[in-house]
Amino acid sequence: RTLISDIPASENVPFALDQIGRISILNNDNTGAEAAFEELRKNYPDHDLGILASMKIGDMRADAGRAEEAIGYYEHVEKERRDDHIGLEASYKKGLALIKSDKAETAMGTFNDIISRSPDHIMAQKSRLELAENAIAEKKYDEAVKLAEIVINNVVDDNAARAQYIIGNRYFVAGDFETAQYKLMRITMLYENYEEWIAEAKLLIARCQSNLGE
Repeated sequence: RTLISDIPASENVPFALDQIGRISILNNDNTGAEAAFEELRKNYPDHDLGILASMKIGDMRADAGRAEEAIGYYEHVEKERRDDHIGLEASYKKGLALIKSDKAETAMGTFNDIISRSPDHIMAQKSRLELAENAIAEKKYDEAVKLAEIVINNVVDDNAARAQYIIGNRYFVAGDFETAQYKLMRITMLYENYEEWIAEAKLLIARCQSNLGE
């Protein structure tokens, strides 16, 4: 704050504002954090940190359950940096916010747009998983499996573990508990470093066994 006050023309002012925002979050002062990020994005709209400030405010609004407000901030980042990593990440987060705002159809359009812009990017893989989840909800089981298998073939991380879970869940919701068990067991063997998805898989396996009378 002293730097900003004493040397307002300094090229380090954007970094100072960013640090104030970050430290405010650590101090659970979201109001102070938003104020710093808002000043940063308004006064330095073309600076990398100014663009990132919009993303951070969007994240804070989304975390606070204000998804409708978050969408506008994500769209700003998407517009400014459409085809690089931060732009794709903003688009993905916008899609999640649209789902929370009961705009699922628009969200699916956003996820498809991410895939068309950069089909091999990690945000495209995450988008395929969101589309797969939606396909299961619409009982488009083969489409869900196809999307999940693309992810499995392209990455070996928690997204791949989630993709395998989606495949297992596809058979579970269709009532094929034997196949569901088999697909879910693959998570425990292939993705042992991802404890969350192993736990999710074991829980669904238990439900399969219950339905099979085991």
